[in-house]
Amino acid sequence: MGKRGRKLHILLPLLAGMLVFMAFCLPASSRAADSGGIYGNIDYDAELDALFRDAMKKREAGNLEAAIEEFHTILSNQPLLHRARLELAVAYYRAYKFQAAIEEAKKVLDDPNTPPNVRVTILAFLAQVKQDEENLKVPKSYWKFPVMFGYIYNDNVNFGPDSHIFGGQIFDPGIEEESDSGLVASAGVDLTYQTGKHFMFNGRDTAFLWQSGANVYHRGYFDETDYNLAVITLRTGPTLISRGSWRANLTLQDDILYYGREFLGNYLYLLPAVTFNVTDALEVTLDGTFSDRDYHQSCYQGEDSFYVAGRLSAGYVTRGGRLALQGGAEIFNENADDDYFSNDGWNFFVGGNLSVAERCNLFVMFSREERKYDDPPPNFDDRRDEDDNRYTAGINYTFENMGVLSDWMIELKYIYNDYDSNLSAYAYERTQVLTTFSKTF
Repeated sequence: MGKRGRKLHILLPLLAGMLVFMAFCLPASSRAADSGGIYGNIDYDAELDALFRDAMKKREAGNLEAAIEEFHTILSNQPLLHRARLELAVAYYRAYKFQAAIEEAKKVLDDPNTPPNVRVTILAFLAQVKQDEENLKVPKSYWKFPVMFGYIYNDNVNFGPDSHIFGGQIFDPGIEEESDSGLVASAGVDLTYQTGKHFMFNGRDTAFLWQSGANVYHRGYFDETDYNLAVITLRTGPTLISRGSWRANLTLQDDILYYGREFLGNYLYLLPAVTFNVTDALEVTLDGTFSDRDYHQSCYQGEDSFYVAGRLSAGYVTRGGRLALQGGAEIFNENADDDYFSNDGWNFFVGGNLSVAERCNLFVMFSREERKYDDPPPNFDDRRDEDDNRYTAGINYTFENMGVLSDWMIELKYIYNDYDSNLSAYAYERTQVLTTFSKTF
């Protein structure tokens, strides 16, 4: 939880106390018409009371602009209802309209009939508002440094198109699968820049941030070094966050690829995404991928392509946060220079993460992708029609209170690919086992 979140949790008890003290200013419906405020000429009004309750619900749901409008409607009818005015001040505070919050709270503070104990609570609220106003004016940077290293075993290092690296290739049907072991490692830096800029969007406060990062990944085999992979990733882009409602980001990313001992090429990405918080436990994400894939080596020039994909996914947390479920579906199209590399298709995935003990999690994932190519590859009469079933399972554990091992996570992961094709030369199976250690500093 950030500093602002902690401050809000500190502030809420103060506000709760303030509302108790102010209860006499707006009669509750349980007291009905026989209730009055500090001003004897203010009688209970059922219509205003219903409007007040509706405004409170909208404020707690995050619909701040609508809540502010309804509080103003109440006060235009009964300007001396200080309970409504203080709730309006809180709504302004949550909308980061600090000066408006201060003005409304001061109107109650300046009333000579406001009791001394209520004045103390209002003064504490005003101090909190002024402090948060100053803090949000100052931009802040947050740095993270993720690292990972480990061991990999692969029973099929050299055979089969790997869509996560580059497009399909022409294979020798007589090639023999080779197994090998190796090492994997990555290191990176992530920067989140809090600009201090806020604005209202659809009645909700929205914060503007900028996120950037760089990462280096290497997978090196002990014997089959021609199949080593290195990826340098650079990314940057804006992020908008409406807390408790939605978040969106637009990322520009460049992957610089090395395969074997040579420079392979660049994948340049534009990655838009938006996530909606449907409930506290359910969120839905819509994201896209636009990628220009440019290969440096002449033997891959026909694979230069433009890749487009759109995905809808959802995540759900249950059992007190111990079980997380996720799933989604995607459609994609890749338009390559040579039509026998051009393809389109769809995929889906389902998975889950279960906390089986403190700091220990089990996870599983299944994905299936179906892909069809536009033209037959050289020396074949039929177009490729393929599907890839991938099964992933693993367990991880995060060390605690163990000296230098504290906060390091150890993970064991098993991945099995069953890649089926109507052209037998392109069909393969692959099993990978990884043991990794990771930590974010």
